[in-house]
Amino acid sequence: MFGGVGTIAGTILGAIFLSIIQNGMLMLHINPFWQNVVIGVVMILALGIEQYRRNKMWQY
Repeated sequence: MFGGVGTIAGTILGAIFLSIIQNGMLMLHINPFWQNVVIGVVMILALGIEQYRRNKMWQY
């Protein structure tokens, strides 16, 4: 996980997305443990999707 490429706009959108998810879970009174689990799963999914996209790009 080095040599990453990103934009300021993408970083801001990602932070807003995670904040919306976390605020929604707070409003639903979800246990903080599960909030952290959900945020972790979302981040792992994002990394997995990005890795999949990069592998697809290298195939062509």
